[in-house]
Amino acid sequence: MQYEWEEVCATVREEEEEEEWDLCSLAPPKEALEQEKKLLDAFKPVMQKFLHKHTHLQVTTLYALQTHTHNLAFPKGMLLRYFVYLYDMEVVEEEAFLAWKEDLTQEFPGKGKALFQPCSTPGPAQLQRLSVAVF
Repeated sequence: MQYEWEEVCATVREEEEEEEWDLCSLAPPKEALEQEKKLLDAFKPVMQKFLHKHTHLQVTTLYALQTHTHNLAFPKGMLLRYFVYLYDMEVVEEEAFLAWKEDLTQEFPGKGKALFQPCSTPGPAQLQRLSVAVF
């Protein structure tokens, strides 16, 4: 995930050097979202192969994403976008999202903020359904 995010940021910065993009307060440009989705799609077969039917590994994936977004100071909408990507690609199942939400471990930073991030980001009906179901 970190590699993908760095790749997206590098691509967008090259294309739009004259504009400053604040990761935390502004939604990413459309080009960045398209690049983000394209990179995730490239890894879809590998993620499905290793995570299919392994809820505990899917939860670990969600914690890795939580930690990654925490380290980036929770860029606007990023956590929800990645959650929806992983859900739509059938990489992470709803059971894993619920297990992640209910787990009270303090081992990974940013859980409290992560739980409230998606709720404040409007989106299509599908994003809202996932947000309500999980958060």
